[in-house]
Amino acid sequence: MKRLIKTTQVLNLNCDRLAKDRREVFYEYERFVTKARKRNDNYYKINLIHKWFNKKWPSFFTTRRILLGDAAENYLRSIGYAG
Repeated sequence: MKRLIKTTQVLNLNCDRLAKDRREVFYEYERFVTKARKRNDNYYKINLIHKWFNKKWPSFFTTRRILLGDAAENYLRSIGYAG
């Protein structure tokens, strides 16, 4: 944990610009989920995976990966991603 905190500080990963950009990814996810619920789309995570991970690798990859949880992990495993 200390290493993570130090890395975050040294690389300035919580600067306003990066925090704002991560928030935008989260808001995009929330909008997508809201629309999917209105459509009763139970496959929204799969659809979002294809949208986000159709190129290598989208900005804020880890943020997107965390938001999609197990669905992202399963997808990444299926394509041989080992990171």
